Amino acid sequence: GGTGSTKGAQGFGGTGTNLWHFVDIVSGPDRGEGFTWDFTNRNWVSRWTDNESVFYPGGVLFGANIFLPRWGISDNTSAFAYEYQTIAGTAAPTTATITPNDLYFMAVSADNRLWGAYRPTAGQRHYIYSSTDPTNSGSWSGLTEIGDSSADITNLLSWGDGVLIFKQDGIYTLDIRGDVINLDNGNIRGRFHTDNFRAAVAMPNGHALAAWGDAGMIDISPDGTYREVGFP
Repeated sequence: GGTGSTKGAQGFGGTGTNLWHFVDIVSGPDRGEGFTWDFTNRNWVSRWTDNESVFYPGGVLFGANIFLPRWGISDNTSAFAYEYQTIAGTAAPTTATITPNDLYFMAVSADNRLWGAYRPTAGQRHYIYSSTDPTNSGSWSGLTEIGDSSADITNLLSWGDGVLIFKQDGIYTLDIRGDVINLDNGNIRGRFHTDNFRAAVAMPNGHALAAWGDAGMIDISPDGTYREVGFP
């Protein structure tokens, strides 16, 4: 969409046989746009254009929908309600109206719950919630605070039977029983950085890789231990 506009890639999401691609238009009107891949004709097909100044960092498949956090293009901290779209949908997504609806990070746990973390309001950037139905017909649980408000959540991954939560000063797990465990062995809090672990990925072998904000990465094992890794 947007004749003559330039698109900046933001995120991808796989939903069964569908591959979604989310972009923001970085010249012309600032707005997000969603595409699906046409496997027959081998091209991207525009499904909708958002009329607000947002971009989509990616989509999370949960139930019959793909859920789409929305971030402000101008400063990455503006509060925008997330959206959701049926897997095969072609119309514009539905905007969430339940509270909270301004969650930045999402991940699915093994007990079939969607977790949402980080609200952009100061003092709420270490909050996390869960839901078995995060559409407008459902609701979110009461909040769980991860650490304290002095450090923001920077990422969220599916992990074992729960989720792996990254902060500017630590790494935590939250399991299906509601137990929060701080994985820090003493050297993470001392390396506080505003961009710690904003790049993180879960690996097929059960490990996770996460990037420090200044330099280097850590490899997190399924048992919660971690080690520094680098490139030769």
